[in-house]
Amino acid sequence: MIVGPWQVGKTTLARQLAAAQSEMPVLWLTGDDSETQQLLAHAPLGRLRTLIHQHRMVVVDEVQRIPGIGLTLKLIHDHFPSVQLLVTGSSALDIAEQTAEPLTGRK
Repeated sequence: MIVGPWQVGKTTLARQLAAAQSEMPVLWLTGDDSETQQLLAHAPLGRLRTLIHQHRMVVVDEVQRIPGIGLTLKLIHDHFPSVQLLVTGSSALDIAEQTAEPLTGRK
């Protein structure tokens, strides 16, 4: 998880980290997009399997904008062990509230 105030370079850092993994297919999603919000909000495991497919890295930028994202991230972490998960967010309080219980011991 990369958290911090608005406009400090979280997305830029995430892009650099993803680019450094050039041998891995990267799935980049942004919580700023309403379609992505609907896709990931309380996402069932089957939808995640279809979405992740052959990607080996999943980046979710602006994660605090996605309702119920904590459980979705937990499902990705638990059911796709070969996938690296990187999330960014501007509001540490919102992220902590949404991910605290589902991601206990995982973040």
